[in-house]
This record gives sequence, structure tokens and C-alpha cells, in this order.
Amino acid sequence: MQSPPGWGGQDQPHAPTLVEQQSGRRDGLSALEAIKFPFQGEHWLSNLFIAFVFQIIPVLGQISLLGWHAEIVHRLRRGEPNPVPKLEFTDMMHYFSKGVPAFLGGLVIGVPFGFLIGMVVGLGGFVAGIVAASLRIRGPEVVLVVYGLAGLVMLLAAPFMAIAGNAVSTRAELTEDGSKALEFGKLWAYASKTWSLSLLGWIGTQFFGMLLMFAGLLVCGVGLYPALVAVTLARVHMRWQIYETYLSRGGEPIPLRANREPLPSELQRRA
Repeated sequence: MQSPPGWGGQDQPHAPTLVEQQSGRRDGLSALEAIKFPFQGEHWLSNLFIAFVFQIIPVLGQISLLGWHAEIVHRLRRGEPNPVPKLEFTDMMHYFSKGVPAFLGGLVIGVPFGFLIGMVVGLGGFVAGIVAASLRIRGPEVVLVVYGLAGLVMLLAAPFMAIAGNAVSTRAELTEDGSKALEFGKLWAYASKTWSLSLLGWIGTQFFGMLLMFAGLLVCGVGLYPALVAVTLARVHMRWQIYETYLSRGGEPIPLRANREPLPSELQRRA
């Protein structure tokens, strides 16, 4: 039985090879640089709106968008002057195959955290219900306690999700291979050496992201949708910054997928 696209395995005769890389080219993070990144390039405005359309297409569009992110990370790593390619629907299936590893990695990280949060909130709600019944409390206080508990658990879990998510996404985007992205030893080593950078990057993009989304709401609410895409792109750029900083400090390189082919749309324009 063949492995899923981008998952690797010996039964894939044409599986992509991996290559080593040079050291990182920076030694620090800039949230402002990450937030400015989505608004650079000739096609930034159309990219934001088309990416939003991709985002609302269930499964296919969402995974393809992750493949677009992987393409951007590789172009950033190569130091290309215009690292964000024009997003086109003709490239959707091309991006889909690249985005599968990141999608599966996100599930591996998200499902356990979601289960833990649900279990804690469910248990807390059960206990709150018993206490409320014993005290004969029937007002909205019980609901407020459950929602407050849910918010507290999510707040405490968010930094750990940010650290784990950064490690999985970075490995998935660079290798484009799900099995390599989820190698526990390599994953743990990268997360343990970048946890502080991941937290700083997460805090920075969260703060500027909220300002950006608020600005989007002011544009009759319509600007919120491209603002959400812009925040996602800012996080992609921040992951690249974290990785470059990790390399510059002597970290072990994550092997890159080699033999990268041009996008179908780029081949059409050359014809």
C-alpha cells in the first residue's frame, strides 16, 4: 500500500531527496518585519484575497494553502528577492501535495491538545455542576465558571501549542515529508532549542496580529478576512526567522527537499 502524498516511505520510487544547507543568516527576531512581510511584493493584495478563498474551501483549499506556505519558506531559505509567489488556482493541486505533511503534523499536535482541553473542561464542568447542585445554585454562575475554566486552560496550553506547532510546521515545510517532520527525537531536539524563540515570536505576532485584525474590522468588517491571512503569513515568516536564528547559533540543519520543480503557473508563463 502506498503512503499518503508527501509522507515518504520505501515504496515511493521517486521520493524526493534531502539536502543539507548553509548556516543561518540572522541572529534575532523581528515581529515588525514579520507583520510587514505579507504586504510586500507585486501581488500582495490579490494574494491575500485568493488565500482567503483557499482558506474557506474545505480540506483541499486549506491543505493547498499549507503547501503555499512551504513554498514560501523554501524561497526565503534560498534568499530569493521575491519569496512569495503569486497565488493562483492552477497551482492548487501542486500545493496540495506539499501541504499534506504540515496538515498531518497539525493533526498530531492539535488533537491531543484538544482532547486534553476538552477533558479538563468537561471534568471541571461536572465538578461545578455537583457543587452548584449541593449549594442549590441555579443561576448563570455555573456557566460562567465552566467558560472561565475553559479560557484558563486554553490560555495555559497556548504557549505549549505554540512551541510544538512551530517545531512540527518548520520540519514539515522544509522536508515536505510527514515521517521526517514527526521524527520524535529530531522534533524534541528542535523544540527544546527554540522554545524561547518560539514564545517570543508567538507573543510578537499575537500582539501585532490583534492590531492588524482590529484595523481590518474598521474597514466595514471586510478587511478582517485578508487581515487573518496576513497574520498567518506573518507567522510563516516568523517560523523562518526562528529557524535562521537557530542555525546561526549552531543548530543542526533540517534537511531540505531537493529537486524543487517550478510551479505549473510559472511553467505556463515561460511557454
